[in-house]
Amino acid sequence: MKTRIFKNRSDKLQHLFKAVMICAAFLLMQLSDANSQPVFPYAEVKITAGTQGMYDDDFGSAVTTDVFSAQLRNGYFPFEVISNAEAEIEKSTMEGIFRFDLPGSTSNEFTECYIVLKHRNSLEVWSSAPVRIYEFQLNEFDFTVAANVYGNNTFNAGKRRVMLSGDANQDGFIDLEDFSMVENDVWNMITGYTATDLTGDDFVDIEDLVIIESNKDKFLSVKSPLNPEGLKRNTNALVTGNEITLNQNFPNPFNPSTTVSFTLLSESPVKLAVYDIAGREVDVILNQNLMAGSHSYSWNAGNFSSGVYFLRLVSGNLSETIQMNLVR
Repeated sequence: MKTRIFKNRSDKLQHLFKAVMICAAFLLMQLSDANSQPVFPYAEVKITAGTQGMYDDDFGSAVTTDVFSAQLRNGYFPFEVISNAEAEIEKSTMEGIFRFDLPGSTSNEFTECYIVLKHRNSLEVWSSAPVRIYEFQLNEFDFTVAANVYGNNTFNAGKRRVMLSGDANQDGFIDLEDFSMVENDVWNMITGYTATDLTGDDFVDIEDLVIIESNKDKFLSVKSPLNPEGLKRNTNALVTGNEITLNQNFPNPFNPSTTVSFTLLSESPVKLAVYDIAGREVDVILNQNLMAGSHSYSWNAGNFSSGVYFLRLVSGNLSETIQMNLVR
């Protein structure tokens, strides 16, 4: 009887020993796999930046917190991407912390590279020169300083310089294609987090259209070491003879009437309409065919309340918009 009990205990101990050995072998395999994975040094970069449409110069800050993406690129041709990161830039400080892996770091414990910042509807910007990004540290870079941006390719917003808004399709240009995207979403009253919402208020409206309308004819594009003068189209855009110029209304602010004037280079059908801040058409000043030359009309807002209104001139495929302020 004692022999049988002893044998049972011995068998249990053998089974327990085997289980322990199996667990130990499994843990060793896991540790071996973990040690075989490359462990890169990293760096954090506090980036200061903002966009034209989402900046309020009265407060010197952004109107909303938004997501930006950033790259580190080699400081020499062909400027290959070293690392990518994404972070929110906070509205009050206009700062965000981006964490990058540094697989190409040197024994000097830093990586010398260009910093490239991207936003969903603005022209990407490059640092004006390669900068040293140190491992395991919080580095800092300020894109709101003109001298820090390659080609000074930013918008002068007053207290700060900010990224140029309007590259809604992210092709490196602010042009008629972007304008058409914004215009289409304005008249379709699109809402939500979209690339055509330049002001970050979750509405695509006349305010967005005014921003891109002021930028689309300035031949704005990304400037970088690859394209110091900006990106170039493969084909030259043809300039039609049906160009229009809409002048700022006078006086502005006004009460209750103001004069609006514009110029046509050729005879064309013209619609001159007024819209409220929500993008609703509230009055039509004219809608008829006009001869080439200068034209002037008066708008009486006696039946309208104080506020911001937008005057939109449409001639064929061309359009221009200005902001008017009615003050009672």
